[in-house]
Amino acid sequence: MEDEFLAWETQVVEEHERKAKTVALSVRKLRYLNLLGLPFVVLPLLFLAFFSESPSFTPMVWMAVGIAVMGVCAGLEQRLQKPLQASQRFLDTYTLETFLEQRVLPRNVIDQ
Repeated sequence: MEDEFLAWETQVVEEHERKAKTVALSVRKLRYLNLLGLPFVVLPLLFLAFFSESPSFTPMVWMAVGIAVMGVCAGLEQRLQKPLQASQRFLDTYTLETFLEQRVLPRNVIDQ
């Protein structure tokens, strides 16, 4: 029983590491996409600081576009992180009882 638990524990950790690598690659690509929104925020601010005598509507519209792009990227990043966070919570809280429940549960479902 102990050997099965240790094998299951190793399998759970390996699965979490695989998820972490997959999510890290996806988030890295998403952060590059986030860089597209950066000029839409920085350049209007520079324009307002150095060239504009009064706040105008055009730079504010460009900043809104940049903020929208960055907001969408932040939302997608949170959505991509959810399975990894759930896996990490499971790693932090699993016990021998969890293993036994997962081992016995399929048999109970088949019997019903």
